[in-house]
Amino acid sequence: MDVSSNASASYPLSDVEKIIWRLSEAAPLNVTMIARIRGPLSSTDLQHALNVLQSQHELLRVRVEKTKGGLAYRSHGVPEIPLHETAAERDAWVPLVEDEINRPLLSHVGPLARCVHVRHADDQHHLLLTFHHVVGDGMSGVFMVRDLLTAATDSPRVASTNPEGFRPPTAMDHRLPAYTRGWRGWKLGLAFQADSSLADIRLRPPQRTRLDQFAPPDARTIRIIPREFDPEITDQIIQRSRQEGTTVHAALAAAMCLAVVDDINHTAPVSVKFRTPVNVRQDLVPPAGEDLGLFASMAFFRDRVTSRDDFWQLARRVRAQITNQVQRGIPCMLVRLMPILYRLIRADRLTDQEFTHRWYDVTPSTCGITNIGRLGIATEYGALQLDALHFAVAMSALGDFSCTVSSLGGRLHCNFLCPEPVISTGHAQELVGNIETRLLKAIA
Repeated sequence: MDVSSNASASYPLSDVEKIIWRLSEAAPLNVTMIARIRGPLSSTDLQHALNVLQSQHELLRVRVEKTKGGLAYRSHGVPEIPLHETAAERDAWVPLVEDEINRPLLSHVGPLARCVHVRHADDQHHLLLTFHHVVGDGMSGVFMVRDLLTAATDSPRVASTNPEGFRPPTAMDHRLPAYTRGWRGWKLGLAFQADSSLADIRLRPPQRTRLDQFAPPDARTIRIIPREFDPEITDQIIQRSRQEGTTVHAALAAAMCLAVVDDINHTAPVSVKFRTPVNVRQDLVPPAGEDLGLFASMAFFRDRVTSRDDFWQLARRVRAQITNQVQRGIPCMLVRLMPILYRLIRADRLTDQEFTHRWYDVTPSTCGITNIGRLGIATEYGALQLDALHFAVAMSALGDFSCTVSSLGGRLHCNFLCPEPVISTGHAQELVGNIETRLLKAIA
């Protein structure tokens, strides 16, 4: 079924969307939402719900086409979101998600999303909703799962419609706040670049955990090492972080930095650049709200760290730096600077693989956590119960050790992401064990 509008529509990708797209051409940039569900769910109800979801969100009704004017979203001839069904044990979702995040979407055909229904029993399921990073971020995925479950349990059922119009949400770089432009924007950008240059001089360029740094992006495979903390442990992490004057995110960052530093060098200080994706939806003009799209930027913790540093002091340092950058408006400013950097490295003259190598050579990081926090969505949808919702991101091009974090129903979910063969799975499992040990010791 063709769910696109009757009239063909075409909209150019923004400069930032083009950058994300080119990175994805070297290696997949997929996001997979992982929803654990209880209750009756048939394939018919689910396909209906996917059709409704697609009719609600323009970016789920597009493909990407190379035109004479550049890359553009096209709405004509896009099929419905494909649904694949399989049966597996309840805890066997990891290899299925690994396949989803590492397998490219057929972008020239569309849509830029697909779904896998993993049936464990008649009332036990996992839904794996995968989409291209150019059309959505982690919060977009949360809204999509919520809307999908709502559509699956609507009564009476409403047939999906064929939208007459098509206009994707305005891209992030076209709705930046005023302070990123003009004289103020120039000063803010110059200050950030000066701070970065001074940090490289004072701290040395950031170091990474790597085994095979020469593995090309398209030869990398993301492996997932999951950790789920029960409500009691999750509450202990929250309460101890508050007592120490910091946040759960900073505590997780401290555990990760200490473990990675210990792995790189047991004794000497290591130059660390820890990346934190930041939700900028409410900073944009107009605010992005619940629009689908990529509405996240970055903030960074930069310092020299040893494996013997005090855990909570490090967590407070992380929080202070990230908070300072957010308050100064650095995440939105970085969105402004991305197209400038793209032109400076003459990316249009490079192949996709060359561009990806060059991009991450000039924007290196040691490790990072993408944390979408406590999810403020319903857990009951008619006869369906959403027991868990977390996610994974394929960042093969980045080539470093990272983690995605979310919380629902009092449970903290951490999915550690390892790009083989840059880092072997065995190596990453040792890192995760070190992280978990440090975190549990810190809250004891």
